[in-house]
Amino acid sequence: MNDKNEHFRKLYRAHDKIAAANKRLLSLYASATAGNPKIDGMPKSQLNPHRFDNTMVNIIDMQKSTDDLLKQRAEFDMFLFSLSYEHMRLLNLRFENCLTWKEIASELDLSTDSVKRIYGVICKKAVKEGLFDKLDD
Repeated sequence: MNDKNEHFRKLYRAHDKIAAANKRLLSLYASATAGNPKIDGMPKSQLNPHRFDNTMVNIIDMQKSTDDLLKQRAEFDMFLFSLSYEHMRLLNLRFENCLTWKEIASELDLSTDSVKRIYGVICKKAVKEGLFDKLDD
């Protein structure tokens, strides 16, 4: 179950990773275009071709990783919307608000065992839908 916890945690934090990757991509794009001629026709300093190649490879790799993460998060969002409100709320309390099982039980007015049982049902549904199969470790 710990692996499932970690997968859910990764999916809930995907937006933060995507935002950080996009910020880094902007920096790489700026670096890659730093040697282009200025608008007035006067050239800027020469760009190291090896550095440019490495930068382009980094951009392509990061863009692919970001696209994959966006796809995984979109699939996760579809999974969330397929859940009942109570099940979605349980996941949000656990992974967005970082509450303990005891705190979630108190919030939902349930026993800790009931909350864990419901979480098990959610995990089984996620496994059945192949949600965990699509995640990179």
